[in-house]
Amino acid sequence: MSILQIHLKSFRSINFFFVFLFFYFMTIPAELLYFKISLFKLRANHVLALWLFVTLCLSQNLRIADRKLFIGFLVLLSSFILSAIQGIYPYRSFGYVLVALFTYIIYFLLPLNLILLFDTQKILRLYFVSFLFVGTHAALQLFLSAVGIIDPFVTQYVNPIRGAGLARGQAMTYEPSFYALYAIPFVVYANTKYLLETRWNFGAFFKIIGINILLLLSTSTGAFFSYFVFCSVGLSCSYLPFIRKIVAGLRRNLLVFMGGFTLIFCTIGVFFQDLFINTFYKFFKMGFFSHWSFLERWKGIVDAWNAFCQFPLFGLGLGGVGYYQCMHTYQEGLAKIHIPTLELIEIFDPTNMFTEMLASLGLYGLLAFSYFGWVIYRIAYKLLKNPLISLEEKKTTVALLFSVVVMFICLQFNQGIFRSYIWTYLGIFVGYCLKTTANAESKDLLV
Repeated sequence: MSILQIHLKSFRSINFFFVFLFFYFMTIPAELLYFKISLFKLRANHVLALWLFVTLCLSQNLRIADRKLFIGFLVLLSSFILSAIQGIYPYRSFGYVLVALFTYIIYFLLPLNLILLFDTQKILRLYFVSFLFVGTHAALQLFLSAVGIIDPFVTQYVNPIRGAGLARGQAMTYEPSFYALYAIPFVVYANTKYLLETRWNFGAFFKIIGINILLLLSTSTGAFFSYFVFCSVGLSCSYLPFIRKIVAGLRRNLLVFMGGFTLIFCTIGVFFQDLFINTFYKFFKMGFFSHWSFLERWKGIVDAWNAFCQFPLFGLGLGGVGYYQCMHTYQEGLAKIHIPTLELIEIFDPTNMFTEMLASLGLYGLLAFSYFGWVIYRIAYKLLKNPLISLEEKKTTVALLFSVVVMFICLQFNQGIFRSYIWTYLGIFVGYCLKTTANAESKDLLV
């Protein structure tokens, strides 16, 4: 046996491995900790993730997981490659194909395998506790700024017109809206689990308030809208027969939840009027098309849609949309240098995930992502319909499913098909479903 082979059994008895795993989870949203290498930004988390991946490979325990899921990824990969071949900037597009492959392996397949190989509850606890640490960092950024201490990772303030003042919580993400996107699935999961409890108590209530504060301190409009999305998704799903059997009373609890958080937002609006108006309410105050942030995103959506209409089948290739828009905007000025700088291209990158996918990958890419999503839905549906699965495990699955759906709807407020924390959460969800189903079926065979 090779001395390079690593036995995972030995790791299970060493706390160091799980400490390392905790730091892997905690640094996933640390987008500002990076070194730029050509088109690729090497983050600190990439190093940790690669070490974990190599560990699993050397131990010969890394699994493809599910055949249909793997086929779904191959279909996705084919759309990336075909779009790169057909695209207008193949060098950049094939670079993004490698980024896509890296993201799938390191931030989807790796977390999925961690769930399959180790104690599920321990991995989930590590993952969710890591969010509490990241959220605490974001909270400190806001509260310390109130006494004049500015965290070096702060990039935006509540009222930038007045200069540096009250910082917006963002931890080490690029900006507060990205921190909100990272936090939304955790908060939705916690809220759903709380609503599915048969008995409510004050201790759990104050915990859930604290978790929601970690999202709201981003002061992101996306965080504000996520509550409407969560309630809409919850109410819609409560009418599905197989959901209704698992979570009786969900509709009533959601209405109470909606009333409670409406009261909280009204309280913020009354007692912290300036904060509320300049953050959550800013688009309504100035008008959506009068605010630079919304106008910039809307322009990005329209430009990406127009690009899709011109290249509907395979799109412009991953990373090709920004280059295409840049060349059309500065056609005369860039004629002498032929290829614009990376920084200039990034200004013109799409601002919405759906139109980014359409403009980059075309209709074939849309079908590929739809098939991949359908495979994941069937994995979750199989678990929820399985009579061998306990009620508590089904409730956990419903909470994870709700958080995934809300996360992807809120992703439409941002760009970035390959955001690492999105794929990590998805990998955790799929891994939980696969392992729970496999465990129940193996127990049934033993009986």
